[in-house]
Amino acid sequence: MSLVNTIKDQVTFGFTGKINILTKESGQYLGAVYLLDGQIVNCHYKDGSGRHSLFKVVFEDIDDDGLLKFIAEPEIINEGDILFQLSFNEFKTSAESEYNKFKSSTKLRPPADLKILIKSDFILEGDHISIREFDVLSLISDYNKVSEVYENSPLSENDITTILVSLRKMNALRVIK
Repeated sequence: MSLVNTIKDQVTFGFTGKINILTKESGQYLGAVYLLDGQIVNCHYKDGSGRHSLFKVVFEDIDDDGLLKFIAEPEIINEGDILFQLSFNEFKTSAESEYNKFKSSTKLRPPADLKILIKSDFILEGDHISIREFDVLSLISDYNKVSEVYENSPLSENDITTILVSLRKMNALRVIK
């Protein structure tokens, strides 16, 4: 059963607890979606948490078709675990919108094996950039392979792709094959 259907089933009767995310093959724990009285309130998946992680697991579940399994586990949810609140309808609408953005951004995503560097001229000129662009530039200074930037950023893949395209248009990046 897909994550969306599992959440729908649990939301129907106002479930409080978590839906564990496991690999189907080995049963390895990857994270959990937290529900409080039928509202989605958090998600931890791999190394991330929050809405981005929720959408990430939904996209992987859709694209990888059956590599994950989901097990509901009643549990008390602490106030500190609540990062957001989404009804099922809000979740479904947001997931559809984010998935469409995700699919369109994958066409622009650079190959994973490319190496990218920040041009020194760009740093010296002091062009105005957003905080998120700065965060991606910081990642590039630590990890110069495209795949590593995506793996180590807390931003969604769509956001990273958009920022990389923007930085490339600003002539801020040098590509090494």
